[in-house]
Order: sequence, then structure tokens, then C-alpha cells
Amino acid sequence: MLNASVDFYNLMVSLSIKYNRLGDFIAAIASHLSLDLNYLDVLGNQSLSESLSALTWSHLRASAGEKNVSTIIVGGRDYCLLPLENEGRLLAFFIMRNPDLNEHVSSIISRLKEFVIMEIVKQAGSVALENKKNLDLIAEIMVIGLTAESEISFARRGIVLHKSVLCIKLTAPQVTSDEIHYLSTINVLTRDFALKNVFHYFDADVITLIIFDMNEQKLFALEEKVIARYQQDKLYKVGVSSVLRRQEVITSIKQANTALDVLKTRNKSGVMSFRHSGIDRLFIKHTPEELKDFILDLFSPVLEENNKPGILLVTIICFLKNRQSAVNTAEEMGIHVNTLYQRIKKFETLTGLSLNNADEFIMIALTCHMSRFYLS
Repeated sequence: MLNASVDFYNLMVSLSIKYNRLGDFIAAIASHLSLDLNYLDVLGNQSLSESLSALTWSHLRASAGEKNVSTIIVGGRDYCLLPLENEGRLLAFFIMRNPDLNEHVSSIISRLKEFVIMEIVKQAGSVALENKKNLDLIAEIMVIGLTAESEISFARRGIVLHKSVLCIKLTAPQVTSDEIHYLSTINVLTRDFALKNVFHYFDADVITLIIFDMNEQKLFALEEKVIARYQQDKLYKVGVSSVLRRQEVITSIKQANTALDVLKTRNKSGVMSFRHSGIDRLFIKHTPEELKDFILDLFSPVLEENNKPGILLVTIICFLKNRQSAVNTAEEMGIHVNTLYQRIKKFETLTGLSLNNADEFIMIALTCHMSRFYLS
């Protein structure tokens, strides 16, 4: 038994030297032992038969029973999901046909698990150093701009600085300083949006992707896809820059930051493009609490007890939305025009603000806009 264990360990070591990719390594092990063994992990490494090639990490993670062997059905066949975990975190799955899973095979997989987990952790560990280099490169560019030296640094990473650029920044539910989470997120984004020529890095809880392309229309299309994908997302906050020229890569990064900061200030998930961030850019240096206090200072006389807009404020918001058309506002609210004017007058009396005063009109319009996001 001991000799068998030593022989198998030596086999794993020799094959891991020959095959650098974890998926290729698993395929070689399976071939050497004549096993129908499939594999998929959180970092995107995989060794899947043609019949299982459509499987994704998200699908398997959702299918797996917590800390139990689960079964999935693909093409009318039952497959066992054998999870690999490290310190309570799900890292990978072995996938096998149910009839093939006997005591001998289970023993082999048990020994293989430890080796594979070690390789995943090692792979993730190398990311920290590479990420530090990427952060240093971006820091240099933010100070002195693009130079011939920085362009060479991008080229060494396989990135060509084509004429157009788009920047995407996103925060995730968990801190992305965890290299495994970072790599898995990048792999999902790369696959789902078919990303190419993308430079990426992470800093604390923010992942940044900078995509260069010769065809700006492709980047416009990518921007729309990202917006559509994350519009109703409940977990991620995603900021997207405008499509700019490559010389404006610094502006692109700043725009994505600003768009993301708008969502952070609102404390909302979803996606925000810079071109849709509008006047909210003015508020990103303030906390949601500060902005709420500002609204309450101005509008408290026309708010209900739970800080929801009362009928007077609802009327003013509708009036502004209809470009101060009394007829259209009254029609939308189902009230008489005289009632509308009475409400406007009462609003002005209670708040001490007048819609006829240019400065106060701007103040009212801004605060009405803010109330949509910062009132509980």
C-alpha cells in the first residue's frame, strides 16, 4: 500500500513537470490510469470531455450540494460531482460517471485532491507578484502618462495598445485582495464577454480591466453588453468609462473610477457608465449620510415621518419631470391645474424656496434628483 502511494505521488510529480497547465495534467493522469475523469476549477483550469464541454464553473457551483457529492445529468447520463475544498472554500470539481466511481477510484481521487489543491494555491500565489507589477505600471502611467517604456511594458505582458480603449471597474461581494477570487472573476469576465487584449489588476476590493481594440465599434458594443449584463445585478457594482483614444487611457481609468464612485455613494449595486453619471459626479466626495442630511435640511417640511416624499414633494418632482408644464403635470397626476398651483405654493411656503428664483430653482431640482437615491 505504501509503495503504491509513493508510486502514485512520483507519477503526479513527473506529469506535473511535463504538463504545466493543470487541466493538461489532469488529462494526463486520467489517460495514464485509464480513467474517465473530468475536471474544472475556480481559476478556469479544465479537462472536460466533449459531452461536458459546455459546463461552467458557475453551473457546477450552483449544482453542488454543500460539502456533499452531488449528481448532475448531462445528455441523459448521471455524473458525480466530487468537490475539492481548502479551508472551507470550494476550489474545484472532479466529474465522473456514477458507475465508474468505486472504492479504488475514490482512493486515487483522494490522493489527487491534495496535490491539485496545492497547485491551485501555488498558481494563485504567483498572481500577487504579477499584480504588484501591474499596479506599479499603472501608478507610473497615472503620473507621467503613456511613454515608449510603458508601451514596452504592456507589450511584455502581451498587450497591444490599439487606438481605442475602454476601462471597466467592478467591486464584488467579497474582498478581491484574495487572489483566487480575483482570478476566477477575471476568467468569468473574459469568457462571458470574449475579452481579448485586456490588461487587468486588482487593488483592495476593486478589479480593473483595460481593453484596447483597433475597432472602436467593438468597444461600444462591449460597453452596451456590460451595461445590459449588470443593469439589474444585486451583488456587483460596475463602473464603465466612455470609449476613448488610447492616448486617453488615464482619462478612461478616471472615468471608470468616477462611475463606480457614483454607485458607491448611492450604496447601490448594478452598473453605471460615465456618460450616464451626469450631475451625480458632483456628489461622489460626500457620504450617503451627508447627502441625506442635506436633503433633510431643505425638504424636511415636505417629507413624511419615514422620510418618504410627501404629496407636495411628489408633485414638485413630477412638475420638474414635465419641464414645468402645468397641463402635463396635472394630467399625469390626475388633478386640476388649480390644485397643482396650490401645492406648488404650499411647497414654496413650507420650504422657503421659490421656483421663480434661478438659484433656488437649481437647488430644488438638484435636491429632488438626490432624493431618488439618498432618502430611505
